[in-house]
Amino acid sequence: MPSPSRPIVYYFAGLAGIIHLRLAATGHATLDIAWSGQPGLALPEVWEKGMDGALDAAVADAPDTAPLRALLAGTPGGSA
Repeated sequence: MPSPSRPIVYYFAGLAGIIHLRLAATGHATLDIAWSGQPGLALPEVWEKGMDGALDAAVADAPDTAPLRALLAGTPGGSA
């Protein structure tokens, strides 16, 4: 159970934002403009499948950054 002094939601959202910026800056994510819906960011398939789990592991009470580092290592221009 997370401690109340550690706002995991903010850590998760902040880390996700940094990852999104990095993927966009390196051309691995593109804007998804949906005229009839909500705009977003189109991520590579491997990131769509693994990002949430990797971020959850990275911000857990006992952090494990290995899944996130593995995703980053598999992205050209990324670093682990």
